[in-house]
Amino acid sequence: MNYKTKRPLYWLWCGMRGRCTNPNHPSWKWYGGKGIAVCERWLVFENFEADMGERPSLRHSIDRIDGNGPYSPGNCRWATYKEQGRNKPDVVRVTIEGRSHLLVELAEKSGLKADTVAARVAKGLPYADVVDPKRRGSTDRVKGILAHNQMKAEATHCQRGHEFTPENTDHYGNQRRCRQCRLAVQARYKARKKAERYSHV
Repeated sequence: MNYKTKRPLYWLWCGMRGRCTNPNHPSWKWYGGKGIAVCERWLVFENFEADMGERPSLRHSIDRIDGNGPYSPGNCRWATYKEQGRNKPDVVRVTIEGRSHLLVELAEKSGLKADTVAARVAKGLPYADVVDPKRRGSTDRVKGILAHNQMKAEATHCQRGHEFTPENTDHYGNQRRCRQCRLAVQARYKARKKAERYSHV
């Protein structure tokens, strides 16, 4: 079979094998040079394909569960680059109530900064309090921000009075934007640019 006409899975396998077995590979020093090897079974592409299956998406790459272990059926999985980043040896973990957690995951779950979460862990707070965003403070300013965000989330019309219908709503993360207002702003911008262009004629 001509593997060069095969799916990108073949080229991914070539890269895996090359960085572990070829001292001239640009990434050799981080893999083969550190003792990371490819198991004998996976030196044959058909075996690698049979064990790993098709790549789920272009965002996925092969990831070693044990970062110090080999490329082998029991130590590899498909993972996104984000998931792989959290599997690195230097990723920060914290222990709460006897359980280990990734600091970055706790920050994402709570909506707090990682430093804030770490400070709460250092105080010995229980898990529920560590990830509770309402513990940001009791000042009037914080309360006002929370109330304002709640009011925006419950609003049925934008500030110019346009209704937030499915056809008239754009979503940017957790925020809603009025599509009618956005199109009006774009129209004014294009008109201004056109006027500036012809003013020099």
